[in-house]
Parts: sequence; structure tokens; C-alpha cells
Amino acid sequence: MTMTTKLAIFDEYKHRYFKANKREKKVILNHICFVTKYARKAAIRKFSSLQFEEALTKRARGRKIIYTIDSTLALKKLWNLASECCGKLLTPMIPEYVFKLKNCNEWSFNEKTTKSSTPFLMIKFYSYLGLKVFV
Repeated sequence: MTMTTKLAIFDEYKHRYFKANKREKKVILNHICFVTKYARKAAIRKFSSLQFEEALTKRARGRKIIYTIDSTLALKKLWNLASECCGKLLTPMIPEYVFKLKNCNEWSFNEKTTKSSTPFLMIKFYSYLGLKVFV
């Protein structure tokens, strides 16, 4: 019996199991343990994990993606160009590197990528220097 078949059996019985009283759960567990060859405690744990899985699937998990793959590649190119310096030293130099690479026709990334690889801090840096920023 494959794992997908076993999961299908658990999916078939899960709603009945969650609503059942103790006596009905015993009958369901006996049947599932006989069919799937699961140990009784493993079957109980499987039903428990399925119950929590339904509650967890409603919300998105993990961090939000800040940079796309294109942005990451652009930042990596700039980082390599700057001799792999730290982010604090690289950040003020990003617009200059992008400007020079565009003039030499070596900047192969689109405008959206260019804007996302130039952080919000650069706007503050330009305003500190008294330069106008076009975003």
C-alpha cells in the first residue's frame, strides 16, 4: 500500500473521527489500523496532525520575499564589483555603480530591478547631498 493510498484513507475518515465519541473512535481506529497496518498510537497521531494541518493551512507561513531573483543577481553583481565589501559600505555606492554600468552598457537589468536594488536609504543619502531623486 502506497503512502498516497494511506493518506486517502485517513482523509476519508478524518471528519467522522473528529466528530466521534470515544466508542466510535475506537471502531474507526481498529478499522484504520487493520487496513493501513499502522500502530494504534501512530494512527491517533496522524489524525491529530491532520486536525492541526487544517488550521495551519489558512495562514501564510514564512518571511515575505523582499528581493526577487533579478534583484538578488543585480545586488550580487554590484557586490562583486565592489570587491565584496560589507553592506554598509556598499549601500552608498550602489547608485554610482549602476550609473557607470549603464553608461558602459554593462547593466543588463530592467528598470524595476534597478529600483529594487537601490534601497530606500539611497533616497535619504541623495537628499542629504542635496541632489534630486527621481523614483
